[in-house]
Amino acid sequence: FRSTEPFMLTISAAEVDHALTFPGLVETLRTAFREGAVQPVRHHHAVERPDGAASTLLLMPAWTDFNAAGTSAGGHIGVKIVTVSPDNNAIGKPAVMGLYLLLDGATGEPQALIDGQRLTQWRTACASALAASYLARQDASRLLVVGAGALSTFLAKAHSAVRPIDSIRIWNRTPANAEKVAADRPDDLTDRCSNVAGVEQVDVPGAGRVCELEAAQTRFGTPATVAGESIATDTNKCALEPL
Repeated sequence: FRSTEPFMLTISAAEVDHALTFPGLVETLRTAFREGAVQPVRHHHAVERPDGAASTLLLMPAWTDFNAAGTSAGGHIGVKIVTVSPDNNAIGKPAVMGLYLLLDGATGEPQALIDGQRLTQWRTACASALAASYLARQDASRLLVVGAGALSTFLAKAHSAVRPIDSIRIWNRTPANAEKVAADRPDDLTDRCSNVAGVEQVDVPGAGRVCELEAAQTRFGTPATVAGESIATDTNKCALEPL
């Protein structure tokens, strides 16, 4: 028996890792940004609860610009669905959960459900590396990653795919977290320093003790990119000048 019903893939985090490469995704994003897509403003909803902190539901749709393409064939519709539930931290679960739903552009038939957290890590890191491919010197060999969250290793590997990086340093306001990321780094990432000359801690209202990158930017004469939160938030936390 052969079903005629549309077949939808379910793609796990491990399968995302298996399917993608950092150089490949950087170039795919380069093409995608040039060609463009329809990207409505994301939906932002508060989910109130009587027994805990409110969650946030985010809906981020986008689709192929069918009018520009002149056809619906080969196009897609997609939406990333994300929830942010602060109380999850107390039960040992990530505060941010998400998935990506991919639909056929012509018929709307579901084609895939993809692990949202992993897909976001890959895309965010490779978009940052894509920016560096235009902004960083061709011979740039030293990389400073500010922050020791789940994205840090992805950023290191993505930037290493576009420049001949041979020294990677990580800074975090909690040094132990930086040391943990360094100790657990993949074998194909080099260096592991967490004390970086030119990066000082300062007090930022509403953010506490954070890093000050101005001296490092002046010293090395290199661009800095921010990833993971809104540009306004990251600019405030790290005292970065918007590019």
